[in-house]
Amino acid sequence: KTLQHIHAFTFIPDKKLHNILHAEEGHPVFIETNRDEASSRVFIRKDAHTACYDYLNELGPLLNIKKVTEGFVIHRTKTDNNGTHIRLQQNYKGVPVYGAEVVVHLNSFGEGEAFNGRYIIPQEEIDVVPSVEMQAAINKVKADVAGRTSLRPLTSFERQLVQYHEPEATLCVYEDKSLVKSHVLAYHVIYSPSIHKRLEYFVDAHTGNVLRQFNTVCFVDGPKTTTANDLNGVARTIHTYQVGANYYMLDASRSMFDAAASVLPDDPVG
Repeated sequence: KTLQHIHAFTFIPDKKLHNILHAEEGHPVFIETNRDEASSRVFIRKDAHTACYDYLNELGPLLNIKKVTEGFVIHRTKTDNNGTHIRLQQNYKGVPVYGAEVVVHLNSFGEGEAFNGRYIIPQEEIDVVPSVEMQAAINKVKADVAGRTSLRPLTSFERQLVQYHEPEATLCVYEDKSLVKSHVLAYHVIYSPSIHKRLEYFVDAHTGNVLRQFNTVCFVDGPKTTTANDLNGVARTIHTYQVGANYYMLDASRSMFDAAASVLPDDPVG
């Protein structure tokens, strides 16, 4: 899917200052702003956070976002020889959007020069007041796990080892792809019922239905769902195949994969 997204990108230089790279859903994932160096030299310096939001407001019409400063919260800032790089988390009505992060890059003069990352523009209003209590969502996760496998309680040593005590749940806006892609309010529940499992669940905060779940602990060779940052620093959840300490870009979860005929990782079939 990631490769399909790359092939779907189009390079669109406009007639003004910006070069734009679009994703297949039409949202810009990369914007480069061409600045005149002579003008930059006389640019009145601002603090990095003010300059960051000023740049986002400048890009607002391109991003198709009206209230830019309300939609993105600064997460962290890093400065190097190339300038200052500010990572922001997208919020929707104060609720973080899962997997939606962008980065604003300021040049050495403190002006915005580039933007990259992923964000959402919901097609319809999202009710951010949950109908399901947080504890009910946690209980739903526990019941779902108990129905899949038998578990014994973690010992005190194991709890210290995995740094886990009780399930944690936070509200988020989640992209549900089960039927028709839509954005819903969900509880992101992290549950470690055994030393071999760190389960992440997304539970619809209005219906209580489990939208998705995966295990982020990898301990044996085989198909694995894992989370890692892409080249833009945005967290992605992908299907991989683990061999030892290495993760290969092989999606063995697909029905076309022929496990019997495959010799992994060098000779996959399907």
